[in-house]
Amino acid sequence: MKLVSAGQLCNGCPARVTTYILARRARFGSSRPWPVAVPGCPWACRVRGVSVVNVLSLGSSSGVVWGRVPITAPAGAATGVTSRADAHSQMRRYAQTGPTAKLSSAPMTTMWGAPLHRRWRGSRLRDPRQAKFLTLASLKWVLANRAYTPWYLVRYWRLLRFKLANPHIITRGMVFLGKGVEIHATPELAQLEIGRWVHIGDKNTIRAHEGSLRFGDKVVLGRDNVINTYLDIEIGDSVLMADWCYICDFDHRMDDITLPIKDQGIIKSPVRIGPDTWIGVKVSVLRGTTIGRGCVLGSHAVVRGAIPDYSIAVGAPAKVVKNRQLSWEASAAQRAELAAALADIERKKAAR
Repeated sequence: MKLVSAGQLCNGCPARVTTYILARRARFGSSRPWPVAVPGCPWACRVRGVSVVNVLSLGSSSGVVWGRVPITAPAGAATGVTSRADAHSQMRRYAQTGPTAKLSSAPMTTMWGAPLHRRWRGSRLRDPRQAKFLTLASLKWVLANRAYTPWYLVRYWRLLRFKLANPHIITRGMVFLGKGVEIHATPELAQLEIGRWVHIGDKNTIRAHEGSLRFGDKVVLGRDNVINTYLDIEIGDSVLMADWCYICDFDHRMDDITLPIKDQGIIKSPVRIGPDTWIGVKVSVLRGTTIGRGCVLGSHAVVRGAIPDYSIAVGAPAKVVKNRQLSWEASAAQRAELAAALADIERKKAAR
């Protein structure tokens, strides 16, 4: 396998190769791929049908270049990087030209494979928001509530194992984890904060690739839910989420029909879910969504945009069909009559 210059790769020829410049320390874990628009290469439009080989150019800590090039270069083509020092300098130069991620559009990143030492290096154990579990108050709570049954002990063990593997994730209190839960946050790129008394059911997948993901207190997730974050997602206190729901704050770009969708980057917009919201089964919450306080989202709803406070929304796309606050105010007289009738019944019972 031979080293080649990134300048020899192009995005225009039939044997087109996608070039990525990965972020610092990409070799050891999480990475930020930059789709780079490089100049036309010597092989452009002259290698139809020519086989290609995978090429990996290892640079310094500033980046790594992946690509695919023809096995046989045409006459007059450069033979590639002649030395490791040249490869390092070229990679440094291309790492500086990578576009910075914007709020509206950016390439995708992933956190898969981030080693433990990187997580501990970005540890937030001294963050004042981190809960301290081995305290006298927590011990008193365990004894007072008899929270030492096998059900609790299993969840204490799961939380301990999770905290040891993810010290960079903030937990502001007790978190009850089900079986098969996957929680990932890219060290140094993403911030994941979980509130107090949060229940996360079996087989939930929570990924904070970049940006911030925040759970309020007493949030309850069912099972098999997926949450993907690239910018900012905030889930308020006491949110109830059923099963098989999906929440994300990004979309894939698809404007250019000549370029694979996976290579066009993503568009990101924040998502806000207000407190005391009930999310039904198989609801999808898309980017740019703001859900108010006390809302109810019907099963299979596809939510995009703004949902006012105390609204009930159903359908795909989701539409508001009822307002809980207006219904509550309209039924005030009926509730007063019912309360008076109950009080009269109690008075008659006491008079006997």
